[in-house]
Amino acid sequence: MKYLYLDASDMNETVLQAANEKQIFHESFKTERDLASKLPSLIDFILEKAELSKKDLDCLAICAGPGSLTGLRVAMSFFRLVAFAGSYKLVSLNLFELIRESMRLKGEKGEVSIILPTLINSAFAITCNLEEDEKLQQPRLIQLSEAKDLLGKKVGMACAADIAEEICIAPEAIDTIIKKKYETAASDFKDILKVLPMYIIPSQAERKLEAIK
Repeated sequence: MKYLYLDASDMNETVLQAANEKQIFHESFKTERDLASKLPSLIDFILEKAELSKKDLDCLAICAGPGSLTGLRVAMSFFRLVAFAGSYKLVSLNLFELIRESMRLKGEKGEVSIILPTLINSAFAITCNLEEDEKLQQPRLIQLSEAKDLLGKKVGMACAADIAEEICIAPEAIDTIIKKKYETAASDFKDILKVLPMYIIPSQAERKLEAIK
């Protein structure tokens, strides 16, 4: 399968992955707050590396978060527009399922709690069994001080070392989930409009506004 994947959930770093029928190409770029202007050229770069044109693609895939409000909005808007214009299927992935699949590929087993920080001293968390192919539960908002009470091994991204083990998402995990979700991916106008951020991390300005209230 030939696809293009975009993850802009991190405020400072953007991940792009392209696959042709033989190989996966995975790159991270330091985009900081300049994603919108850089994205077209970054996409051209990764597609050229994979020896693909936009016309070759079977689908687009987007990370729905949770993550940066600005990054997710820019990425979602851009990929929805490209999906409409190019009549592509649009696959939506989230960091929880990507972390779970990455751990499975490493041979991890048993119960695990996945923790992704959001507001100050808060995080989204789920608990799942790596040996069961169950649909992931709805993440719940917890205080970071509650993380120690979660079941199983604690893992996550951008967490303090005493809260959770840092997990890197494997390119192969992205590839696996895109292929699993391809058949049920959004393909018409209404469905593509429903591809939205899973959760967002408010910006510093929004946090200050909330504090004033």
